[in-house]
Amino acid sequence: MSKRTILFLFLCLLIVSMTASAENFSRPLLFLNLPQDAQMIENVQFDDGDFIQTYQLSGSAHITLLRYADDMNAQELMRSEWENASNVVNLGISPISGCKTDAIRFICKDIDETSLMVTILTVGVGSDTLVFEAVYPT
Repeated sequence: MSKRTILFLFLCLLIVSMTASAENFSRPLLFLNLPQDAQMIENVQFDDGDFIQTYQLSGSAHITLLRYADDMNAQELMRSEWENASNVVNLGISPISGCKTDAIRFICKDIDETSLMVTILTVGVGSDTLVFEAVYPT
């Protein structure tokens, strides 16, 4: 193979990877201001552009931000992640940027029997669901 052929193939691969990266950057994000003491403790990015980021806050609280390439609401997320949730309250949240929102708050016991207050907010943007989850001891 000549140098020109190799260079051409390399440029084709570069263009394909830039297109894939641009697709992930064009997907929606949920921005928020976190306290200065917030420390990222989890940052998982998946090949399809989904991600999970968790931040530890003072007082044993943590916030998780997620993006799913699927339609999901707060109730579904609660049932899949918090099987012993109780005292579920639907929160009346107005649409965010014109997008469908769903929010709930509930109490759950963790492994150490500590009582936790959990708030889940979902925002449906196109085929993606953005999730904000706050967990803190009661």
